[in-house]
Order: sequence, then structure tokens, then C-alpha cells
Amino acid sequence: MSDEHKRQAEYWARAAQDAGYEVETEWRLRTGTSPDVFIRGPNLTGVEVQRSLIKPATAVDRTRKAEAAGVRDIWFTDNNIRPKWFDRVPSVGQNIIPGYDPWRHGTPPRRSVTATNLRRIVPVRCTVSGGYQCADGRNFCGRYHPRSKPWTGFTVDDVAAQFPAGEMVAIRLLAPTRNKPGDIAIVPPADQQLYEEMTGVRATPLFNPAAEEPPPRHGSGAAECMNRQSMRLPPEDAEECATTPWPVPVSSRHAGGCPAT
Repeated sequence: MSDEHKRQAEYWARAAQDAGYEVETEWRLRTGTSPDVFIRGPNLTGVEVQRSLIKPATAVDRTRKAEAAGVRDIWFTDNNIRPKWFDRVPSVGQNIIPGYDPWRHGTPPRRSVTATNLRRIVPVRCTVSGGYQCADGRNFCGRYHPRSKPWTGFTVDDVAAQFPAGEMVAIRLLAPTRNKPGDIAIVPPADQQLYEEMTGVRATPLFNPAAEEPPPRHGSGAAECMNRQSMRLPPEDAEECATTPWPVPVSSRHAGGCPAT
């Protein structure tokens, strides 16, 4: 564990203690995972400080195991390039200031690290002016659909206080395609209710590591390549092909063009 990793865990632990919670570090859960910070709030919360690269399926599996132990994980990164696991689990980032690393020389002061990736759910009408691509596969249906937007003005300290209290919750958004599950968003509880009412889908996230792995690609197998076009051209097209340098424009008299030589 790097010094920066330790300082980030200390920052989360201090913020949770300031909110009145009991805190443990490296607490081992009965399902085998050990969150960097374990917060004993109304909702038991595990904070995973992640500075190294891991696969999304690994992060999802650890979150699944925490859920099985009755603990809600929240993941934190200070990376200005989002890791692949980001949004596959409940994720919080920090506001990056170019050329400045608040973790390099010590634990930053209280309420000095701005939290990012918190979301609000707003209804947007599916119209040309709304700029919304219909979730039902139509162009514009005229109905209202939920859209997420940034929820700003919070520090990491606020998240450490409000997530264990249930004042911030993780939901799963509908997937834009069928290839992978939808992203995880951290929203106010009222926004979860709004999202479920608008979509008719329960938004409480389930964590399935197998769903995060891309399906294997299988070749279609060998296939005979056949061009049923006759290689014999009318005399006038044959003469054009013989005198025109490559590439040969398609003749107005013969749509197939000249055969390759």
C-alpha cells in the first residue's frame, strides 16, 4: 500500500468519524473481502480506495461479496483517467487540479477534496429540441425519459457522511446496449424513486461479475466466396477496360466494372 493510498483511506476514515460513525480499517468481512475503511453507519459501508489497475469483474466480485455480508461498498479513485471499473461499481472520483496532487505530502485538510461522479435524475422530453435519443428505439416519441446529470457541490467528506446514512444511494441505469449492464450511479433516494417510476424497472443494483466480461468472439467459419457476375464483357466494355488505366471507373453501360487482372 502506497503512502497516497494510506492517506486517502485516512481521509475517508476521518470524515466518517467526524460524522459520528464508528470506523475500522482493513476490517475483514465474513465473505473474505477487506474494505480499506469500514463505516458502522445506519447502512454498513465499505470504502475501497483503488489506485492500481484491476479488471471490472474483480471490482464487481468484491462488491458482490461485500453485499453478501450486508455491507454496501463505495469505490474511490484519484485517477484523472477513469479506470475501467469506474461506474461498474458505486464510484466516486475527485476534482483533479492539473499539476497538483493533494495526497503527495500528507493527508489533506478536512473538506478540501471535491467529490465527483454524483448524479441527479431529471425528466427530459423525447423531442428534437430536447436532444434525447428515444430509449424505446424510435426517433422521438414525445414522452418523458430519465436522464442523469452531475450532482455537484459535495466533498468526499459529505459522501462519507451521507452514503452510510442512506442520503445517497447507488442505482443501476438502464443499459444503452445489450452487451453489458448499465452504469451504476450515486443519486439522492428521491431520484431512485423517480427513475423507477419513469422506467418501470427496479433500479437497485445487482452485481454479477460474469456480465462484465465481454463475450468470446467466435469465427463464422470458412465460406466459399462466389461472384456470380459473368466475366465476359460486351465488346465495347472490353475495349474500355483495355485502354483505361487502374482504377477503372464503372461504365455507364456495364454496372459491374472491369474484372481484376
